[in-house]
Amino acid sequence: MRLILQAAIISCLLLSGCSSKITMDKANEIALAEFQANYEETFSNYSMETNEGYSFSEKNGDPIACYDVTFLDDQVVPIATYLISKKDGVIIKSFKR
Repeated sequence: MRLILQAAIISCLLLSGCSSKITMDKANEIALAEFQANYEETFSNYSMETNEGYSFSEKNGDPIACYDVTFLDDQVVPIATYLISKKDGVIIKSFKR
């Protein structure tokens, strides 16, 4: 019984370590780096808004959990939006003005 309990605990610890989901802060960093590479010279004043959502795989239509990071100008008009996978931090889609 004790051996089974130890195996269960070890399994839980190993599985929790396998979770490679990125944080919202990391998604913001990824989006900010991409935004700055493309827009920093054009827009010096901007704000950023991040929400959680889903997108769909272009390959098979499966839902993908993602962060929706949008950069807004002074008039609160979207400049660019990046959908970043929660699983691995890849930019799934981007929408630009």
